Amino acid sequence: MNVDKHFLIGWMKRHQLSAADAAPMFGITKQTLYNWCSNGIPETKVEYITRVTSEYDKSPAAAIGPRIVISPTEEQFRNWNRAALDEGQLIEDWAVDSLEKAADLHFAKISTFEKFSKVAEDETPYKSDK
Repeated sequence: MNVDKHFLIGWMKRHQLSAADAAPMFGITKQTLYNWCSNGIPETKVEYITRVTSEYDKSPAAAIGPRIVISPTEEQFRNWNRAALDEGQLIEDWAVDSLEKAADLHFAKISTFEKFSKVAEDETPYKSDK
C-alpha cells in the first residue's frame, strides 16, 4: 500500500472525516494535517499513518458512517437509560426512536406552517354576509 498524501485524502473522504475529525486520530493539529495533504506525509510518519488508518478501518466506527457524537454527563446518561428502560428498549433503540419522533414533529410543524403561509398568501377577497 502506497501511503502518501493522496492515500490520506482518499481515506478521509471514504470515511467522511474532516480535518478536525482526523487530526486528533493522528495526534496532530488540523494545520499539520492540511500540510500533509498538500506537501506529503513525512517519511518518518508513514508507518504510523499506516497503522492508525488500518486500525480505524478494522474498527466498528469505520462501518458506522455519518454519526452524532454526544457526551452526556453521568446523570444525563442515567436519566436516558431509565427512560429507555421505562419504554422497554435498549438505550440505542430508544435514542433512535426519540430522534425519529423529534424529526417527525419538526417536519410536521414545517408542513403546518407551509399550509398556513399558503393560506395567508391567498389573495382571494374575503366574502362577508353583508
